[in-house]
Amino acid sequence: MNTTLKTILASVALISSSCAYAQHTTKLILPREKEGAFVRLVNYDTNELIDSLPIENGTVSFPSNRYPEGLILLEGDGHGAGLFILSDADILHNVKVEDIEHGVRRTWESTGGYNDSVSAFNNKIQEIGKRYQTATGDEDRSAILKEFSSAIFQEINAHGNDILGAYYFNMGHGNLSLAEIESTVDKYPALGNYKRVQNILTRRRNQEAVKPGNKFKDFTVAYDGVEHKLSDVVGHGDYVLLDFWASWCGPCRAAMPTMKKAYEKYKDQNLKILGVTIWDEPEKSLEAAQKMELPWEIWVNGGDEPVNLYNITAVPTVILFGPDGTVLERGLWEDNL
Repeated sequence: MNTTLKTILASVALISSSCAYAQHTTKLILPREKEGAFVRLVNYDTNELIDSLPIENGTVSFPSNRYPEGLILLEGDGHGAGLFILSDADILHNVKVEDIEHGVRRTWESTGGYNDSVSAFNNKIQEIGKRYQTATGDEDRSAILKEFSSAIFQEINAHGNDILGAYYFNMGHGNLSLAEIESTVDKYPALGNYKRVQNILTRRRNQEAVKPGNKFKDFTVAYDGVEHKLSDVVGHGDYVLLDFWASWCGPCRAAMPTMKKAYEKYKDQNLKILGVTIWDEPEKSLEAAQKMELPWEIWVNGGDEPVNLYNITAVPTVILFGPDGTVLERGLWEDNL
């Protein structure tokens, strides 16, 4: 064998051994899962299925570089199993299961690669949250909220053009104004490549368009072959109280007696109430409305259109429209309702 060939083979052997030595593994620990069941790996940004992998002895292992770097959402047998950041590093995602009344509670912790930074930041946020819960005055709570926003901003500025930037942006965008969101995305263009960031921008711009003082934005709700348009109700001379709710939502149900009182008091004074259910099964919405004996019109199966147009992030969300269709107030709740 000539010297050149020996040198090439030696180099190949060295590279191979180096690759073998540098190989990183992602290990998922999933207790109480059925043997042979599958765990789903979902792209957190796009909600697209990446792969389904079999569980053996409560674990799933695969080379860390098997899939592209990014945020991975895990789904077990009909339940969530956590979120971690996949990269070419040794990653351990450990799901913990504990028995509680009426079921089990799942918590998880990820280590390795970007996940160590996320874990440290989450601990910091939990400490801030504990101080907020024990704060005794509005001034103290306001200062703690500013501290939280500042902490989010610092992480976004430190990681604006990598995967951590997108993670922290998704976590903290609710504490940013539309102008701050737009300037942040302009400053870190990589953020604009993420679908969730694009959706956040769209929804916040939509929300700005329907803030108090602006005219309503129309949407359509369809169910069982029947279509309803908001423009059929709003803008025709009546005040309209629009209530986005869901059958599983305790606060939504708790608000109904107050809404009933308002309805009885003002129904003959040009007030209409319209209920639109979102994030709910239509049959359960209809059943709940019947049990609560709601006397106003209910549209079920609200879908994404009204949620996106009005940037609905939680239920209940109650909006009041004036006789000409102008948004008068948003976020009505309890006493101010």
